[in-house]
Amino acid sequence: MRIIYLIRHGRVGFPNGIKRCIGRTDLLLDDWGKRQAEDLREYFRLHPVKHIYCSQLTRSIETARILGGWKTDGRDGNRIPDENGADRMAIPVRIDQDLQELDMGEWENVPMADLDKTLEQEPVKGERRTEAKSRMERAVTRILKETDGDVAVVAHAGINCCFLAGITGSPLETSRALFQPYGGISRIAVRELENGSFNYQLLELGRMPRLYPTDEECAAMLEHYRTPEPVRKHCCKVASIAEVLGKVQEQMGVSLDQGLIRSASLLHDIARHRENHAREGTRILMREGYPAVAEIIR
Repeated sequence: MRIIYLIRHGRVGFPNGIKRCIGRTDLLLDDWGKRQAEDLREYFRLHPVKHIYCSQLTRSIETARILGGWKTDGRDGNRIPDENGADRMAIPVRIDQDLQELDMGEWENVPMADLDKTLEQEPVKGERRTEAKSRMERAVTRILKETDGDVAVVAHAGINCCFLAGITGSPLETSRALFQPYGGISRIAVRELENGSFNYQLLELGRMPRLYPTDEECAAMLEHYRTPEPVRKHCCKVASIAEVLGKVQEQMGVSLDQGLIRSASLLHDIARHRENHAREGTRILMREGYPAVAEIIR
């Protein structure tokens, strides 16, 4: 059995901070996106792959190169220190144009705030999901045929969702609902059949490389989901109390992941201002790629 790690590229920098619908528009990673790629690099120290593939779009290439251990500061050479201080070679990155994002047609570069669309709608004069699904399936089959061992594939949210819908039996017309956060990993087990085709089993969907977010990331999520300020202050107080109680438990010999507990405390009421806030909070954290945190606040 082999593993494909299907990854969405890191966060991009939108001009003037205005989030837009992008398909083939070529944007760079922002600083946050580069940190996400660095988190991926650390994840793959523990889950090594033999091959890395990406699309020809810069945000995919940047993520793949950082993930693979390539220097990004302009210096020559492709050696990086491993966790024991010894040098190791960066993993080669190969480009496959069939991994590029969907053509968004008339939606391309339209601000998301101005785009009135449903999950089922497809872009006018854009690429159909059925076409994108076939394209991605060809790419993945080709990659598996020309490699051995585990593979990291750095692609894009839309094309990833089309492929994931196909292997899970989810409706293709609502594939955009599948969780694909920036820098998220979908882990897929692959078994080659006697006829040369491949069987896929989804093991994890859109999870971030770290088990829980940093305090900075927690604050950004609370801001993004417009959690009221009084609720944020309450969450901070809960986190402080949880830290004290956690230390007491550790003194009693109970092993706890204090970082996980802290992030869950900071985010437990992220959807307090919404109906069925516990359920909505759980869904938010699953969408953001933190199932372990979501399970605590469920």
